[in-house]
Amino acid sequence: MKRKPFLFVAALCLFAGCGNNYNLDNGPDAKSISVMEIQVSPQSIRVGTPVQLLVTVILDSGEQFTNLTTSFEDPNTNEPLSIVWSSSNNGLAHVDEDARLIPTAPGSVTIQANLMGVMKTEVIRIFDAYSPPEPSPDQSVAEGGGDVEEETDKGTPCNGHAVSVVSFSAGSGSGFGMASLPDIVLGPPQGAGNVRGSVHVLSLGRNGEIVLGLGDCALVDGEGVDLIVFENAFYIGGDPENPYAELGAVSVSEDGVAFVEFPCSEEEFPFTGCAGWNPVYSASSNSISPFDTADAGGDHFDLADIGVSSARYVRIRDLGTAGFGTSVGFDLDAISVVNGIRETP
Repeated sequence: MKRKPFLFVAALCLFAGCGNNYNLDNGPDAKSISVMEIQVSPQSIRVGTPVQLLVTVILDSGEQFTNLTTSFEDPNTNEPLSIVWSSSNNGLAHVDEDARLIPTAPGSVTIQANLMGVMKTEVIRIFDAYSPPEPSPDQSVAEGGGDVEEETDKGTPCNGHAVSVVSFSAGSGSGFGMASLPDIVLGPPQGAGNVRGSVHVLSLGRNGEIVLGLGDCALVDGEGVDLIVFENAFYIGGDPENPYAELGAVSVSEDGVAFVEFPCSEEEFPFTGCAGWNPVYSASSNSISPFDTADAGGDHFDLADIGVSSARYVRIRDLGTAGFGTSVGFDLDAISVVNGIRETP
């Protein structure tokens, strides 16, 4: 995972009204909170897509504490101090015990974090849940006009995302996003574009591996791209030929036991056949469909390249890439089934 240095490098004074100071003790060497920021990515979310709320605290000494959720450890006493979260309208969105914002209806809410009297607020917009357009079934029109006939021998075309985490084997240095499993890797992506990585991810850790279930919308070999895998890569210095890449190998399976892996050119750019090197643009805060192969971003896979006709499971395996702390390795945001079939009873 690579976004922390970019998300928290600034002095965080972009937000007004956070100048309250609260002394953690009254001694001559007391440290005080000078700035507190709520970090939400993205700042616009969709109904049914929880997001992790984070706080960054900067002390007068310049010491920074990032990625805080429900508590802050007093640097003088080592005692945990509670971060109390609240929503201005629990009917639209509420904050759960793990500091995740749970949106239930469209609108705008003000989220507040309170750390020992120092308060910070952030306004979050909530949109309706994303509903992909109904795919058009194969059609045949009788000569001279006639009724449209739906394809019935295989099933109904569908789009979808992962609906379950079948297994997760965390590698060394994993941890980021684990508290939000399984939801954080289910549903659509929350991309942040090509200049920074999203924090809506699960870090697999070095050589970690995850298997996702697709439910009743099976992946099939259709026209062009069948599957998109979304990580949180971005372009270093805006250069598309110099991505910050944390690569993963992708494989698929019909039964969840026998997997076929896409060949991955991991040694040098371009990393053809690998996941984790193309930025993600589709997010709940914009109108870019996660099934749009031209604009959604992410890494594209065609089942025809490996001779597979259908699959119900997708496995992603970190390729031993570097990272730091609990954010090592491939950072999974989501997957999209572009070509899918839902069997009809």
